[in-house]
Amino acid sequence: MYYWSEQETNAELLAAIRKHFTSNSARTAYDVPLSELWEQPQVTDEKCIVIPMPGTTATEIDYEDKGVSTQVRRRADGTSIDCLLLASGRVALPGSAIDIAQSSDFGRILVLWVFNDKLTLSEYRFDEQLYEDLWAASLVAQSFHPIEWDEDEPDGLEVIEYLEYVAPVKVPAQQSRLQVIQKDPQVSADR
Repeated sequence: MYYWSEQETNAELLAAIRKHFTSNSARTAYDVPLSELWEQPQVTDEKCIVIPMPGTTATEIDYEDKGVSTQVRRRADGTSIDCLLLASGRVALPGSAIDIAQSSDFGRILVLWVFNDKLTLSEYRFDEQLYEDLWAASLVAQSFHPIEWDEDEPDGLEVIEYLEYVAPVKVPAQQSRLQVIQKDPQVSADR
């Protein structure tokens, strides 16, 4: 894991993310080159997923739980989407976020949680089993056979979904390319 402190985080980048998040009607997770996360850029090709959690404190979400699972979830429009569940299953990210972040290349998923009370960088293991589970969830989500949905969450806890958008981000001073990818980009079958 990289050495990281909240004080060294690129404040301009976080301000751009917060501004975009508050102006967007859908929950948005952001794909950020890790080299741009710090005020003093680091040399790496790795990426990080930034998850804004406005109105939530770090004690409300178990972000320290390193368990990661997959699930097929339903979007508001009724379509299926393959998801990665983090934080004891409380936060769902689209499988495409993991593809865009190229987590399989590095064997881990880096997530910067942006809570009301603090920022924290977490690392989750991305191994062959998780790769296969996500691939299987992708196949089920893309299936032409209808899925029977259970309307209630099994444990009664709300799952905070970041399903509709993943936005690649660059620092605004470097010709901001805050481009939102609507829906889930077409995922290749060889994920």
